[in-house]
Amino acid sequence: MAKTMLLDQYQKPSTLDPSLVANTADFIRSIGWVEKINEIRKSKSGLNIDLTYRHPVAMVKINDTQLLPVDRQGVILDGELVRAVDDAQLLRISMFRPISPNATLYTWRQWPDQRVQEAASIGYVLADHWKQLGLLRIVTFQLPGDRAERQDFQLWTHGQIDPNDVDNRPYAAKVIWGSAPGCESQDEASATAKIQAIDDFIIQRGPLLDSIPNGKLLDVRSGSPILTSQARTADQISLFSDIR
Repeated sequence: MAKTMLLDQYQKPSTLDPSLVANTADFIRSIGWVEKINEIRKSKSGLNIDLTYRHPVAMVKINDTQLLPVDRQGVILDGELVRAVDDAQLLRISMFRPISPNATLYTWRQWPDQRVQEAASIGYVLADHWKQLGLLRIVTFQLPGDRAERQDFQLWTHGQIDPNDVDNRPYAAKVIWGSAPGCESQDEASATAKIQAIDDFIIQRGPLLDSIPNGKLLDVRSGSPILTSQARTADQISLFSDIR
C-alpha cells in the first residue's frame, strides 16, 4: 500500500538525490497504515523499503450499532477499509463509556483511554487463538478515568439462552484474564501461559460455553485453569446490559 503510494508520488526517484531517503521517510510517516519504518536504504536498483503495517486486532463497541477498529497499540484504524475486509473476523472490546464526553476520536491516533489501549494489547496476543477457544469479546467493568479502581479484564464467549432462565436472557461463559500483557502483577502468569491454561481446560472439559457453569468463571490469572465464583457489585450488574 505505502509502496504503491510512493510510486504514484515519485514517478522516477533518483538515487542521486541526497534527500531521497529523508523525504521518503517523511512521506511514509504520513501514511496511517504504516506502524513503523524498519529500514529505507538506497541500492543499485532504487530504494529498499521495509515497513511494519498496522493490522486490526479488535472492534471497540461504541453503542449497539457502532464499532471502531483498533490495532495492537489501540490506534484507531479506518473503519470503512476494515469493514470492507470483514469485521466479523475481529474480537469485540466492550466497556462502559469508551469515549469520555470531553474526548475526540481521530483516525490514526491512539484511543484516548488506557482501558482500550490495554484491551487492544490483549486482542493482539489472542489474534491466533480466540476463534479456536470459542471467545468473542474482551470485557472490563473498570470505570473510565485515571482514579477508577482497577478491574481485571475478562474474556467472554458467544452467548446462548440459559434454559433455566424464564426471562430468556443470553448467557456467555466468562474467563477472568487479569491484566494486559506487560502490566501483570508479580504473581500473575504471562499471556502465553493464560492462553495455554484456557486451552488445557477445553481439552479436559470441553468447549467453554458448555463446561463453565452459569454463575461460575474460569480464572486463568495464575496460569492454571480454576473455576471460581465472583460476586458482582450493584454497579457491575447495572452495566451488564450495556456491554453484553
